[in-house]
Amino acid sequence: MSVTARPKIPRIDLASYRGGDPGDRRGAVATGGDALREIGALRLLGHGVPSEPEGAIAESGRGGALRRTGAEILRLLADYFGLPEKSFSRRMGEDGWVRAPANGRREDSARPLLFLVPSPESSGLEVEGPEGVRDLARARSGELVAVPGPALERLTGGVMPTVVLRPAEGGEGEDLFVLLAEPSRDLAPMEEFLDAQRK
Repeated sequence: MSVTARPKIPRIDLASYRGGDPGDRRGAVATGGDALREIGALRLLGHGVPSEPEGAIAESGRGGALRRTGAEILRLLADYFGLPEKSFSRRMGEDGWVRAPANGRREDSARPLLFLVPSPESSGLEVEGPEGVRDLARARSGELVAVPGPALERLTGGVMPTVVLRPAEGGEGEDLFVLLAEPSRDLAPMEEFLDAQRK
């Protein structure tokens, strides 16, 4: 009896996306968009988020860096789908920390646009994405893992997958950084994705 290995979570370097040559940028967009759409997770290098905050000021600086990184991922997704740069990021509202639920379900709210796992190498979380694919969200030290939230699924008419973050067997919950859609923003499928929803 053979055991199927879980696929690795693809990785991009955000520095290549930000300032690389056009080929590097296209590669980051293709790899990042495919990973978020097909696997439901993406490992990130070159994000600029401090790894070990100390004190409230450092923690707020880390939160700001996580928010900027999340906005970059949302812009990368807009580029992937051939949309204007701020199609997703302009919908950002508040952000903050949330605990990955032990029962495998996210918050009841449909407002999360994106989750960032700041210490994936020690989180013990797993990602269940499209077609029941499960992948441990374990990355190397210094990497982040991005996971699409239910608001992206709604905005794209289901083109972006439903993904569940949960502790691996025997694990506990983990604090995640979440970017929420503004409460006043309509989360109905965007016009560009209506055809996909009708299929």
